[in-house]
Amino acid sequence: MEETERKPIFANTYVPSAETYRQMYRRIRMAMTWFAAILFGAAAIFAIYKLLQLTSVYGGSIFGSVYPWLMVAMAAYMIFAIIFIACAPRRLAKKAMKRLQEMSGGKTPAVRADFFDDTVEFHNDATNGETVLRYPVFKKCEETEDLFLLWTQQKQVIPIAKYGFSGVTVEGFRAFMDEKCPTAKRKWKKGDN
Repeated sequence: MEETERKPIFANTYVPSAETYRQMYRRIRMAMTWFAAILFGAAAIFAIYKLLQLTSVYGGSIFGSVYPWLMVAMAAYMIFAIIFIACAPRRLAKKAMKRLQEMSGGKTPAVRADFFDDTVEFHNDATNGETVLRYPVFKKCEETEDLFLLWTQQKQVIPIAKYGFSGVTVEGFRAFMDEKCPTAKRKWKKGDN
């Protein structure tokens, strides 16, 4: 008995660019920014509390203690972290593109996603690899100007280019993902981009 090749409901093919990776890493940066804000906010509150505690106990000048210098160091570190987080998408995008081109012998390979009724298959021309995922593995679906970003349970981000669809429209893809991933968080843009 011969095995027949399944036909996908629709497909998406695109060639990743630095902008593709930049849009992916912008979303990741947002999560990093919130984490940094919470961390530094807690550290600042603790430092101010200790500074006030020190001055009220000893009744002396706060400039003789180490806490003002700790606060200055924390502020400098916070400025560095904000600049680092703001520049992260560009730096990470360049690294990802360089790594992709090294794997594929200097050219940028195409990536194809075939959407079936129960799974989605990703084909990468760079590695001749194939990955098959079931729809429940996607926990979050986001939309940027040019991409759909599918987040897995393991926090991996899979980009799907809006301009690469064959057999479905952008609005049709949104409806398809709403049906296949009913428990996933979705952040769709308004209108049919």
